[in-house]
This record gives sequence, C-alpha cells and structure tokens, in this order.
Amino acid sequence: MVYKQNYYENMDILKASFPNAWEKVAKMEAVLDKELIKMVTAKNSLPNLKVKDKYLHNQKNPRMEALAFIDQFKNMDNYAEILFYGIGLGYQLKAFMERYPDKPFSVYEPVPEIFYQFLVQADLQEYPPHLLRNIYIEELPDDPNLFCFKLVKKIRSSILIIDLPFYKEAFPEKRQAFFLSLRII
Repeated sequence: MVYKQNYYENMDILKASFPNAWEKVAKMEAVLDKELIKMVTAKNSLPNLKVKDKYLHNQKNPRMEALAFIDQFKNMDNYAEILFYGIGLGYQLKAFMERYPDKPFSVYEPVPEIFYQFLVQADLQEYPPHLLRNIYIEELPDDPNLFCFKLVKKIRSSILIIDLPFYKEAFPEKRQAFFLSLRII
C-alpha cells in the first residue's frame, strides 16, 4: 500500500530531522481519532481532506487555491520568521516555496489527525531542511501557550503567521486559543 509506505518513509525523515515532532506522532498515533478527518479526492484528482462538511482545500484545484492564497502575502524580506498555522496536505507550503524559494519557514499544526494525514499523503523529502526549519504539533491543551512563549522569546524582529482559513471554520476553539496565547505573551 503506497500510502502506508509514504507514512513510514516520512516518519523516518521526521525522526532524523524533527525528533520532537516524531516523538509526538509516535506517541499519539495509537490514540488519534482516525474518523475525524476523511481523505477525499478533489475534482482534479489531487488528495484533499474533509472534516464533517468542510474541505480543507479547494475541491476543484487545491494547488491553484494555494498559489492564490500565498500570492496575497507580500514583502517577505520584511519578516525574520514565517510560521504556517496549519499544514493541511502541504499545498500552501509548496506554493510558498515556489514563490519564495530561499525563505525558510516553520509549521504549527493544531490537529494531530491532520498531520497524520499529511504524513500519509505527502513526501517530506520535497521540503528541504534549509527551508522547513521546524514542525510543531499540538498535543496538549497548554501547548499553544508553551509554543507562543518560546516563539516570542526567540523572535528578534518580525514574524508573519500564515493562517489557513480552514482552521478558523473547522477548529475555531483551537485557533482562538493559539492566537490568544500570542496576545497574552
């Protein structure tokens, strides 16, 4: 089965490059709600994810949607840090790398089940380590506070948080907790 093979290869890459993320995924894998997120196919045959009645990516063409989404962000040189809030299936990360091939970024994924699907569908080898700096996966309710505290401590100048709209609709409480943590710190 190709998808399981992707998962195992991606876990090996995670273990080597992002041991903290690997440890969280390995620990949580057995308790993930695998019914929460459904894998579906977009009209152009690309994979997509569905939570209840909401699609994570555009149902017609997820890749074009990701490019249009990234094109709204300008002046990337003004930001010391780029953080994606949500990984989805990585379409927006690929679009970002296409538009800004030398700009590193990190990812914060609030929904471990989505990250699991990313590992099943994607190929982490397509995200070079000099660009993908770090992957953070929310596991506990206090994770947003801890992450935001460390993030604010680390930032020397400015940060751009690229917030995928899907999370605002599908997981508003998680998103609100994250952004509230940023404001408090």
